[in-house]
Amino acid sequence: MGRVKFSFIIALLAWSVTAAGPASGQIVYGQPASAKLRVIMTSWETSSEGVEKSLDQMYVPFSGFIPLQENLEARIFLGGVNNKLDDPEGTKKLSGPTDMRIQINKLQEAFTNLLALL
Repeated sequence: MGRVKFSFIIALLAWSVTAAGPASGQIVYGQPASAKLRVIMTSWETSSEGVEKSLDQMYVPFSGFIPLQENLEARIFLGGVNNKLDDPEGTKKLSGPTDMRIQINKLQEAFTNLLALL
């Protein structure tokens, strides 16, 4: 039974490779540098046993794309947050940066040649 299952998986993989359309790399040629900045605000109010609380949140994500040279690009992702909680005990605030990710993509010659064969 294991041999039949293995053969079926190999046949399925072979079919998917041959039936798939042409593939392209992640790099988009001729794309200019770009950036995107958004502001996302949310607010909640709750009441439980006569105690009212309100929470305000603001998230500002930033993403950017920079073509460095042919077959080489950089993508940047980062953001900032600001939170405020009002309750009978007072106001509590928390703010700061989120995770930052810098991604460098390079399309290799061997991969380019492989794509040309497909």
